[in-house]
Amino acid sequence: MIYLLISCIVLTIVLFFVYVWKNIKVSEKDLPDLQISSDNISICQEMLNIIENNHTKIEYNKDEKSNLSYYNHAKDVIILKANNSESSRIVHIAHECIHTIQNKEFLRANKNFSDLQIIYFLISLICIINSKQNRLLLIAIQLVILLGTLFVKVVIEGDASYRSINLAETYLRTKIEKQ
Repeated sequence: MIYLLISCIVLTIVLFFVYVWKNIKVSEKDLPDLQISSDNISICQEMLNIIENNHTKIEYNKDEKSNLSYYNHAKDVIILKANNSESSRIVHIAHECIHTIQNKEFLRANKNFSDLQIIYFLISLICIINSKQNRLLLIAIQLVILLGTLFVKVVIEGDASYRSINLAETYLRTKIEKQ
């Protein structure tokens, strides 16, 4: 079991170096001249048009305290943080747009595994506190659920991270070509 966990960690580190540290060739002289709208919703809508997704809704995060952007697959809506003007926002918005075209079964599995993990953790915690028997079995089952969750999250987020770089590059190239 430990070897499987170590293998997952090593694979994640290798994928990180292979996909994330890949250089995107956009010259520095093009970046200051780009006229990218400061409105995150219009950027998101343009990216959704690039990937031919016309059904997903976009809205700002109404929670003043929250600074999150995410995709809600149950409602098919992208929730964007309102005051995001960082340079990384293009890739971040592209990442959320990619989630809209991913396999919905994987997105549901992600939610179900996360819910199962929380519920099982609470149940096993109560069982471990009340009884000294079967502790190892409870921990082993928790580890299996954790590995399932880890696998689904790595697939979903790895796919979205890799493809979001390509989508952001395509978006920026269309902006450069328009000028």
